[in-house]
Amino acid sequence: MASLRRSQGRFDEAESLNAETIARARRTLPEGHPSTADYILQRAYTLRFMRRFQEAATGYQEGHAMLVASLGSAHPRTLQAIDHLSALYDMWHEAEPDEGHDQRAAQWRERRAAAVR
Repeated sequence: MASLRRSQGRFDEAESLNAETIARARRTLPEGHPSTADYILQRAYTLRFMRRFQEAATGYQEGHAMLVASLGSAHPRTLQAIDHLSALYDMWHEAEPDEGHDQRAAQWRERRAAAVR
């Protein structure tokens, strides 16, 4: 439902649904479960398009760390999280070009390259 709301441009509703899903997952799934990480990443994706960059970065990093712990650093889902982090920092750099967000994007790309070696 959150993905549908996001695709309709109804970001506030999508973010609220994402937050509810994360809370439910934290109550019912084991700690660090990959599905919880996916929900966190979906919320971060929504926040990115709401231009709430810092909150999105925090979510992406949390989701990424959970996926590394549960699936490993080279798993496709983990690599996809890195791709989203890089895209976030690229978008953030466009909004604030003098803040070094392009360097953060490059760091995440390097991290991805190291994970697939």
